[in-house]
Amino acid sequence: MNNPIERYDERLAPSRWWYGLAVIIAIGGFVAMGAFLMARLPQLNSESHRILAPGNEEITLAQPGKYTIYHESRSMLNGKVYISPFIFGLNIKLTSLETGAEVPLGPTRMNSTYRVGGRVGKSIMGFKIDKPGRYQVATSFDDGHTEPRTVLAIGQGFGIKLIVTILGALGLASGGIILAVIVATSISRSRRRSMEQQV
Repeated sequence: MNNPIERYDERLAPSRWWYGLAVIIAIGGFVAMGAFLMARLPQLNSESHRILAPGNEEITLAQPGKYTIYHESRSMLNGKVYISPFIFGLNIKLTSLETGAEVPLGPTRMNSTYRVGGRVGKSIMGFKIDKPGRYQVATSFDDGHTEPRTVLAIGQGFGIKLIVTILGALGLASGGIILAVIVATSISRSRRRSMEQQV
């Protein structure tokens, strides 16, 4: 009796090279993830105001609503690297330059941290403004010292935007993997059917 496997003609089935297509799709998903992160992360950085503390800085807040103040324990500003893990005794005061009114600062509802492009930040305070405009941020230590200097980042919805960016990047990568699995499974089934038809 002839062995059925011996009668199977490999040339009549879809080539194994088609599995390479699945590999290319999977790799493409990770490439798309990297490209997405490279495009989005610099944009997130540019949307935040960065100031040196202690000191006085003027910023322009273009949108009304809630903002968060982050302490960047590792950051870079004007080509200089700042590493300051602790900011005990740092006072922060925000004043509208148009009305002279002080903006109340308070704790954030939820603690958020990030690591983006070599920067490490943690939320420390939050505030809300009703009108966009120019504001002065005055910072000082309780003991009057001016060192160590640190970087504060002020942004609107940064944490949510970062989460959305990360989820979007993961979606691209996982989407590529899922599509690759579907393609590989389809090829495998086609080869199996071809073998069954020849036996």
